[in-house]
Amino acid sequence: MMRDGRADLYFESVSPGHPATTEVTLTVPVRFVDLPQESLKVLGANGLKVHPLPQSFKGQNGPTKAADFGTNLIVHKDMPEATAYAITKAIVENRDALVAENKAMRGFVAKDAWRPENVGIPLHPGAVKYYKERGWM
Repeated sequence: MMRDGRADLYFESVSPGHPATTEVTLTVPVRFVDLPQESLKVLGANGLKVHPLPQSFKGQNGPTKAADFGTNLIVHKDMPEATAYAITKAIVENRDALVAENKAMRGFVAKDAWRPENVGIPLHPGAVKYYKERGWM
């Protein structure tokens, strides 16, 4: 829609290297807008990390005032523990392959992924089991 001139505004929860944002910025002129300080304050008070988006995209003239929404994999509370454990293990132990496929995941630090300040929601018991076995919790 941006490329076809049918949209004037694009909202995205973005991290450096995000593929969709990279594509948009390479196809049309884009201007990145700082979030207002009052908005950042509210977002920070509600558990998000207020963190500038480093200059990462065409059209971005320096860091952009933003909040880090992070990336969470959310599953149903009734997912079997063994399944949640296997998913967590696969993601953590294949971090490099994940980053190779999606540059936006470069900031993923496996040993810190379980921390409440990085998640914002309760972990599934299967994920907790994996992180405890690794000695990270």
